[in-house]
This record gives sequence, C-alpha cells and structure tokens, in this order.
Amino acid sequence: MQYANDGDLHSGNILIHEKHAKITDFGISRQINTDTTIHHGIFGRIPYIESRLLRQLDYPYDKRSDIYSFGVLMWEISSGQCPFNGLDELTTRLNIIDANRETPVPGTPDIYRELYVECWDDEPQKRPTIDIVLERLISMNSQYFISYEPSQTSEGISNFEDVSKSYPLIPSHLMDNEG
Repeated sequence: MQYANDGDLHSGNILIHEKHAKITDFGISRQINTDTTIHHGIFGRIPYIESRLLRQLDYPYDKRSDIYSFGVLMWEISSGQCPFNGLDELTTRLNIIDANRETPVPGTPDIYRELYVECWDDEPQKRPTIDIVLERLISMNSQYFISYEPSQTSEGISNFEDVSKSYPLIPSHLMDNEG
C-alpha cells in the first residue's frame, strides 16, 4: 500500500495468500508523480470514495485518498459488514458528501477505532500517512495479539483454534468468493 495509488481500494480487491493481504485490480492505477491534478471522472466503489472527490470533480486524487479508503476497510473489518450496507447509491453518496460515515462498532478497541476515523477524516491534511498507519497497526498488533509458537502445549493450540473460530481474521462476507 505504500507504493500504490490504486483509486479503487476496497475489500473486493484484497486477496489473502498465506496470511498476507495483497492489493489487486490495478486497472485504474496511475502514477501519482505526474503534473496532472485533474481527476477525470469518479472511479471506484462509492462507499470507499472520499467526500471531496464526490463534491468536487476536479479534486486531485492522491495517496490521502487511498488512506481514506483504507479507513473504510478498517471499519469493514471491525463490523463484518459492507459500508452503507442496504442503502441505495444515491443515499450512500449523500451520506459521504455530508461527511457522514458508519457508526463505530461497539466493542471495537478505541485505538483501532480512532485510527480508522482519522483515516476517513474529511480534511485530507488531517489523515495520517501510510507510514503512521503502519506504525500504529504494528503497535496494536503487539498489544492485542499473542504470537503463535508451534512449541506451545496442545492446550494452548486448542485455545488458539477456539479463539480463531470465534473471531475470524477475515469477516465471512469477504470470503464469499473463495471456491
């Protein structure tokens, strides 16, 4: 994600391979370091597009736009739901234009919630950089998750498997396309 300016970052473009997330579908990717500042049209799935791109068609798409989309992905992971699930496209657009995002999910760790809310901030200059996002996610990982070591006792492995089934790393709606 540090090098991508995808323009279409959403859960349908994330693949999991050997416990690593991979961003795919770079069909509308483009170079950020060009002199062009005009965004010709709106690309991507509406729930993941920042409000400024919907309000101002000549708004320049940049890395901060991907950070916004990443914040939406973080919310989606914590909720297990697609953003604006059940709303039609017009209502979704109006919510985003008015900078109304989904309600944080009860029980979501505060530091995780705070990060995704910062990522989808309506003011692009207030959004964290990808380096800051990664730093904070790594910090959260070390605070909230225990590394699995193969040398653990069978009881520990059994508990790990029980927790994994209760709290899957990937929401089931993101796994629907697996064969």
